Amino acid sequence: MSNITLVTGIWDIGRGDLTKGWSRPYQHYLDKFEKLLEVQENLIIFGDEELKKFVFERRNESNTQFIVRPLSWFTNSEFYPMIQKIRNTPTWFNQVGWLKESTQARLENYNPLVMSKVFLLHDAKIMDQFDSEYMFWIDGGLTNTVHPGYFTHDKVLDKLSKYISKFSFISFPYGAENEIHGFEYNKLNSIAGEKVTKVARGGFFGGPKHTISDINGIYYGLLKSTLDEGYMGTEESIFSIMTYKHSDLINYFEIESNGLVGKFFEDLKNDELKVKSENHGKETNSLDTNKVGLYVITFNSPKQFRTLIDSMLAYDGDYLLKTKKFLLDNSSTSHRFYTIGDAINFFKIK
Repeated sequence: MSNITLVTGIWDIGRGDLTKGWSRPYQHYLDKFEKLLEVQENLIIFGDEELKKFVFERRNESNTQFIVRPLSWFTNSEFYPMIQKIRNTPTWFNQVGWLKESTQARLENYNPLVMSKVFLLHDAKIMDQFDSEYMFWIDGGLTNTVHPGYFTHDKVLDKLSKYISKFSFISFPYGAENEIHGFEYNKLNSIAGEKVTKVARGGFFGGPKHTISDINGIYYGLLKSTLDEGYMGTEESIFSIMTYKHSDLINYFEIESNGLVGKFFEDLKNDELKVKSENHGKETNSLDTNKVGLYVITFNSPKQFRTLIDSMLAYDGDYLLKTKKFLLDNSSTSHRFYTIGDAINFFKIK
């Protein structure tokens, strides 16, 4: 069984009604999505009831978890009104020639959808029935530009764990002048803390399951603060900021300037991936565990305490051993105060 779960979903947001060059019918997405459904890896899929029927005509529940999420979920998002306000503001859609006719400007649900990918990934993590070790978002229409044979024939996803130790994006060089996907460039640089020369793609990203909650929190904060201030691009604008601002938590893999992510999977197939980070010797926010006190309140429950300590040791043993530790027994019969070190010795928890 694979230790990787792919998370995906598609919705009909009316892209087929756009002008030539931006138009793409929903059937096109269904056709590409059908190719993705051929993968043997576990899939967690979001979509409406109609898509659920489509999925289970092609897959079974042994490796497929479907979470019903209608299009209305995006319109009910707290970010939906903020997105609509910005996309209908002339100073935003007139900042560059292509933007006014783009999907993000013309379709009311485009940005609410793409900006929710991290939230969907996090929801999948919470509801995951496969006990996954790694989880990755993959666009439902990714096989439009990436040959499905990478997944079904070459089995490249089996190699991912060799290269993924942190949450990871795929990035391409970008010579921005005024904006990145509609996000004002100077403001983006200011938030990132340096000049951004690479854009992180939204078609495939993820990492170890335990990293997703932290990334979700960071992404939520950045998205909310930038929309509050009237700045908007796509999810890729926020991802790009994150690769610079939080390089201690995020790695990336570089592709060519055309932005096509097929190169990532070709490099993965050939074992030529190079893990990169924007953390070029920058100081990171480090915690001095020798100056941190860890307090645990118990209620005369040694088995529960043993489970807690075992889980802490498994997750980060150094943290547990280095901190100053205190245990408060708050049972009804006594109120005793120990050091956790004494308690560990007492319960013989190694």
